[in-house]
Amino acid sequence: MAKAKKAKLPEIDSPVNDQECDAYILQLGVLHRQLTKLEADMNDALARAKAAYEERADPLRQLLADYHGAIEIYCTEHRARLTGGGRVKMYRFGNGEVAWRLRPASVTIRRVKNALAWLVEAPARFKPLLRIKHEIDKEAMLRWPELASQVPGVTVGSAGEQFTVTPNEMKLERAAE
Repeated sequence: MAKAKKAKLPEIDSPVNDQECDAYILQLGVLHRQLTKLEADMNDALARAKAAYEERADPLRQLLADYHGAIEIYCTEHRARLTGGGRVKMYRFGNGEVAWRLRPASVTIRRVKNALAWLVEAPARFKPLLRIKHEIDKEAMLRWPELASQVPGVTVGSAGEQFTVTPNEMKLERAAE
């Protein structure tokens, strides 16, 4: 059986009175704002760096697309020779290979509710296109914990308690002009 982890003791002594606790909450707010500003500065720097690299990458992306398109045109025109009349689906050049691959089939459903309603009312031959899904309703189990606890394998736990500290923060507001 695994040992329970012990909570790490803080490196700051606990406050000894209400005034000291209030000062700690003030310091917590100051530290939180400093961390938020640091994260904002980091995100600004990352956004600037990403934008600079994206700007440098755009011409390369366009050149890649142009080369890919030119190679595809050439290979499509010479496909019969390159694939041996369709016996193979790829051809190796000295610096790489080209291949023709079939994409897997896909289904797109527009107006899902309409399609579902139609399938529910459709003749029996369409029933294999429907799937009936059974799943456990955890919200219902939370509403009726006594009933849920009688189900084998189900345990309804306590919501527990969490300690939070929320420093007061003020927002700047511009007066109506």
